[in-house]
Amino acid sequence: MTKKSMVLCLICLILINICCLPAVSEAEEAAQGIGILETLGICSPAILEKETITRGEFAQIAINFQNSGSFSALSDTKFSDVPKTHENSGAIAALTDLGYINGDENGKFNPDEPILVSHAVKILVEILGYGFYTDEIPDYLFQAQSIGLLAGVNASGSLSGEACVQLLANALETKALVPSKIGNQVELVKEKAIEAFYDLSRVSGVVQAIGDLSLTGTYGNIGGRAVVDGVT
Repeated sequence: MTKKSMVLCLICLILINICCLPAVSEAEEAAQGIGILETLGICSPAILEKETITRGEFAQIAINFQNSGSFSALSDTKFSDVPKTHENSGAIAALTDLGYINGDENGKFNPDEPILVSHAVKILVEILGYGFYTDEIPDYLFQAQSIGLLAGVNASGSLSGEACVQLLANALETKALVPSKIGNQVELVKEKAIEAFYDLSRVSGVVQAIGDLSLTGTYGNIGGRAVVDGVT
């Protein structure tokens, strides 16, 4: 079992433990969910303390979520208010190149202003591959609702830290449309985002060892791997 599979085993154990706990508040649920997002490198626990997420910050989070490879942390952008020195300029430039974001009529992106939930949803719908179904914000919200992206999220107003965590947790479990070669053709197939973007596979069974920890006493240090039902 690879290191990535081991990480997913740990995530599954966390989720199992959460399911066994008494009912918790939305804040506590968000605190539990941030562990998975931090492990995957999407965002840090500090996000929970934020009353609002800025447009620039969400651009960075969205690029992290997509996990599509390296990009310049600092980059020139087409927006007059996003210089190369802005901490989120690289992410903003990357999303612009992908066609996921636009500025206002004055050529500005307003990176330090709070992002609306509806605008954050639009970006995630694009990343998940459903953008070609939509043209306007109401269409994006309808599409988001239909794929389960808005579960537990109020789609009005600005995006808070807790709402952002919930939105991202939903997105990880949403089935993304990803290109797959079938025979001589490339077709779009539905695959959970956590599997499509992070190359993680889900396994079920009894975890017997993780790394240098043997739960049965029969395994030594197996490095960055795990043993589930006797399979490494």
